[in-house]
Amino acid sequence: MPSTHTTSVALHDTNLDRVTVYQDQALLVRHVRVPLLPNEEDSQRYRVKVQGLPGVLQVDSVRMELAPGVSATLVDIATRLSSPDESTSSHEEALALRKRVDKLHWEQTQLQNELELVEKFASSVSLCPTAATSSTHLVSNNVQAIQDFTEYYRTSCHRIGEKSRELDEEISTLQEQLDRTLNISSEQCQNALRQYQVEAVVECPPIPATTESTPLDMTLVLSYIVSQVSWEALYDLRAFTDTRSLDITYLAEVSQKTGETWDNVTMELSTALPHQGSSPPTLNEWHIASNNTQARAATSSFGGVNRSARRSAAPGLMSMMAVSASPAVATSMSQPPAPITTSQMGLTSATFVLPSPVTLPSDGDKHRVTIGHFRAEASFKHFTVPKLSTKVFLQARIKNTSTYVLLPGLARVFCDRSFVTTTSLNHVSPTEYFTCFFGADPSVRVTYPPGIKEKSTSKGFMSSQATLQVTQTVEVHNTKHNATAYVVVQDQLPLSSEDRCTVKLIEPRADLVKEGEIDPEDITTLPSDDSVSIPTPRRLSEGLAKRQTTGSSPASVTPTPPSHQDAPPMVVTGPRLPLASRKPRGGLVWSLCLAPGDKQTIQFKYEVKHPANEVLVGFP
Repeated sequence: MPSTHTTSVALHDTNLDRVTVYQDQALLVRHVRVPLLPNEEDSQRYRVKVQGLPGVLQVDSVRMELAPGVSATLVDIATRLSSPDESTSSHEEALALRKRVDKLHWEQTQLQNELELVEKFASSVSLCPTAATSSTHLVSNNVQAIQDFTEYYRTSCHRIGEKSRELDEEISTLQEQLDRTLNISSEQCQNALRQYQVEAVVECPPIPATTESTPLDMTLVLSYIVSQVSWEALYDLRAFTDTRSLDITYLAEVSQKTGETWDNVTMELSTALPHQGSSPPTLNEWHIASNNTQARAATSSFGGVNRSARRSAAPGLMSMMAVSASPAVATSMSQPPAPITTSQMGLTSATFVLPSPVTLPSDGDKHRVTIGHFRAEASFKHFTVPKLSTKVFLQARIKNTSTYVLLPGLARVFCDRSFVTTTSLNHVSPTEYFTCFFGADPSVRVTYPPGIKEKSTSKGFMSSQATLQVTQTVEVHNTKHNATAYVVVQDQLPLSSEDRCTVKLIEPRADLVKEGEIDPEDITTLPSDDSVSIPTPRRLSEGLAKRQTTGSSPASVTPTPPSHQDAPPMVVTGPRLPLASRKPRGGLVWSLCLAPGDKQTIQFKYEVKHPANEVLVGFP
């Protein structure tokens, strides 16, 4: 029977090697060094007790392994709550603080008793009877004694008050330290008082004695999962309009309230969900039955089904009918989310290894760490709706050129070193694109004067008709000296809700304006000549791409954007021929390419006809 040696190791004496933080928990890996005794004849058993594991420990997650290169056998592992006399010194500070606070409270009580005694004595002196007794005569006639007592009373009250104030301040300071130690909340206090210990039995072969001064030891690897840990993604997006570049700083806010400080540790952040099931759920049998009484009650006298019965149809049946009628929708709903990939490949999760060690106290506060920093590929264009605001807003279409998966989170947006706004970022995989607005750009200016209105009336046989023609101009000016600006301008025509009132686009001709949208995935550069060029985004039909001739009024698309890789992917329509947008209905969209210092003027005219004896409602 091999001899057994017991070794107790406090948790804070172990080496915290690595922490992997998940969304609501963390995996900790520690190295436990156990000293060995030489024995050349027999094998030995070592009972290793690691004490002081936090109360937020998930007991089923505890693992103990032998480090690589250790020639021993792990016989048994057990995890249990520590007995009071087996608790480690991780909360000795809290106990000492509690004792000091109790002692100060006792001193306060003694001072209060002393003050009450002095006040009672003073009250008894002031209420002494005025009869000519010997004691009363002595007190009332001895002025010096009264003065001495008054001075004693004043000095005592001052001394007791000062001492009480000092005790209050000291108690308040100690109480704050005690609250921080116990993490304030009652749940944290309970966890502080509840600790676990792990016992492992390791059998080692005979160990020959050595003359070297290096002590003999073996290393055990202890891993466990704790709760009350979380992290979330955060981003800084910084756009520089002079260089037309964009920098992304990938951050994370990590918080933990486990009761132990993680000091200078290698940290990994993971999106995996260890607590979720690893297999899909199983369907059970689904039984239904008919009820004749309810069926007759739900049938009308004409043999049809009542409307109320149709309303009460089973939601599951209705949803099955909807899925059967829409196979495409059913397919998209049944597909799992796309796998997440990063520099550390995983089928369903991403893991980020922080570039430098991290120290994270157990205070529950959010501590910001940096995951990475990279320069992204970005193309910039501007958007304006001058009818509502003459501000021109800068938008970036950004490509994730890093190996990181950008997780959903808040993004702080900066433009030319100035904070603009806070926005939300969705999931973006490597090589994917996303868009973000960077606020108003004052270097691109828009002028939107009031529309020029011309009214006329034509008399008919039965009634008269009023015609209102409106000419609207929009001037866009790129004041940049070294950058081309791509600007999307949106305006609209009024929509008539009655047949008696009609709206018609006069200039440009309505038959030349085709439906379309400015798709970020499209880029088309149209030639400049004396004919009308219809924009040809890829999703428009080929029939819409035919060039049509206008008579005497040329409407060519000018200028064309420069041909280089940084040109933003968009259709350039020019200032004369817009696209008809359905968002909203009656919308008109122009996409302009303005060279440095260039100005372009958009002009369109429309007319509104309505009965002359009626007032036009909804028109400014």
